Parts: sequence; C-alpha cells; structure tokens
Amino acid sequence: MSGACGTQSMPPDLLAFVRQHSTRRAAAALNLSLGQVHYLAHGGWPDDPRRTLAAWNAYKTRSAVWRLRRVRQDSRGLYVRERGETFTAPALAGRTGQQILITTQTDGLLAQTLDAPVDRFTLARVGENQA
Repeated sequence: MSGACGTQSMPPDLLAFVRQHSTRRAAAALNLSLGQVHYLAHGGWPDDPRRTLAAWNAYKTRSAVWRLRRVRQDSRGLYVRERGETFTAPALAGRTGQQILITTQTDGLLAQTLDAPVDRFTLARVGENQA
C-alpha cells in the first residue's frame, strides 16, 4: 500500500495511551478492534492509518476537560494562569476581565471564548526571560 495516506509513524501520545491501558479498555475507548489495539501497543502502524488517527482524534476530543479562566492584565500584558504557569496569545487583546474556556493540548493550551461568535486560539506559555 502507498504511504501517502497519512503519517508514517504513530503519534507518541497514542502509543503511550495504548500501552498504559488494557487492550480491551483501549479498544473500547478508541472504538477499534482488540487486534488493532494489540498491534498498535506493540509498535505496529497500519499502511493506511486514517481510521486509527480519526479514532484517536475523536477520543481526544471526547475526553478534553474544559476549565474556566479569567483573562488578566499586568505590566507584561494580557495572560491566563493555569496550574501555576502563565499563558498568553495575541487573541487575548481586548478581553481583560472576561472568562474563557481552556483545555490542555500538546503545544500549550487551547482557548475558546464564551461569547458568540465563538473564537478558538492557542495560548503559549510565557517564557521566564520575557519581560
């Protein structure tokens, strides 16, 4: 089969998931067969991974936990605090005092506004060397 159907290797978070859970539990959570999950847990990756990736993305979407956070401002600019860390994004402009929804993703936080029209954007961790 052609490798043009998707990624050539398994996402590391999917591999960790199938290895952390029993085959039966992971199969049920992902809506994949026991054999497919067993294959994934042992490092296998299908030639056409579209169904596997769709199942993984659907699981991550269903299991996302959203939390409310207030947009704050100080001398450095606008920010959101989460678990003792500071996150920011240009899309926070004009939102001082507003509450937004946030959820964790691999490269920071995903934020969503509460007012219509809904806006989604990524919040990046503020570096300690930033002023």
